Amino acid sequence: MLEESRSLEERKGYQWPASSITDHEMKVLAQLRKKTGCSISELLRQSVEMVGRMAQEKGAI
Repeated sequence: MLEESRSLEERKGYQWPASSITDHEMKVLAQLRKKTGCSISELLRQSVEMVGRMAQEKGAI
């Protein structure tokens, strides 16, 4: 997975509600971090981008 740098102006600084992530989801993220070398924050960012693209393709947003 490619890591994309974002400027401070592009970042929104939203506090992630970590309590909403289950133990299973954290284990999946930790496994992906280990395999890819990407930080968990980057994996979450990429996931949001991917879901956004999928939603756009389906006309949901």
